[in-house]
Amino acid sequence: MRDISVILTCHNDVPLYWEKIKSTFDKIDSMNKINFEVIISTNSRNEFFNKVESENQGLYKVVYSEGGKDEFLEVKNGIEAAEGKYICFHDSDDYFFPGKLEKIKKIFDEDKEVVYIVNRAEGIKNKYFAMDFNLTSISTRKEILNPDYYGLINMMPDTLTYYSARNTGKKMLKLEEPLNFYHISDKSASRRNRKEKFDKSIYSLNLMKKWFPSMEKELMGRLFEISLWANDRVGLDSNFFHMWSCGYYPIRKKIEYSAVYMKRLIGV
Repeated sequence: MRDISVILTCHNDVPLYWEKIKSTFDKIDSMNKINFEVIISTNSRNEFFNKVESENQGLYKVVYSEGGKDEFLEVKNGIEAAEGKYICFHDSDDYFFPGKLEKIKKIFDEDKEVVYIVNRAEGIKNKYFAMDFNLTSISTRKEILNPDYYGLINMMPDTLTYYSARNTGKKMLKLEEPLNFYHISDKSASRRNRKEKFDKSIYSLNLMKKWFPSMEKELMGRLFEISLWANDRVGLDSNFFHMWSCGYYPIRKKIEYSAVYMKRLIGV
């Protein structure tokens, strides 16, 4: 069994920061301190991924998600293929800092009650802290994850991971130290198709309410949080942080639109 499996999800394309990603993992591998693997989980069969796997046998493993429309099938397949005790998630447009895996392993090894770790991420313009979003900042014990759940949702795998950990009743840690770079810009995917993402978020959160009934009130709060930033012209970003940072409309308008969506959420 490996110490850590890094699940690198690549939806359709080559990772944006591939050279930085690879150089970081090459550096960690050369130190021989951690027995880890990088699972490239993708729905794109191209020569790039085949070449990476063949040239780095034992370190990189490619898992294909045939016919997958949503990237979260790739998360599911990555978890199922993982040999590590611990899982570090990795979006394809982000990258880890060199010390991340060693830090994560040390924490999990030293305290068996810790099941979830989230760290600060360094962004393009600033450093900010994220609790239940930014998948690249999240690390967990593999044993707390249900891969089948990731195959059923179509949005918010980071929120699912957070509540999977909450459901155990064990320790969850927040690290102030930035351990990875999180890519966000005006052209980021998270800025596009907001109305579609809103609908997917509602669907996924309603599934989580069934899976984690003891946390239904919290999940309803998350639904409200999302609806608060809805508007008719640009739709809704599933991640309210982005909509807030864009500043499209004053808060009064956001609340007015929120009331419309809340009626839909609670079925009145």
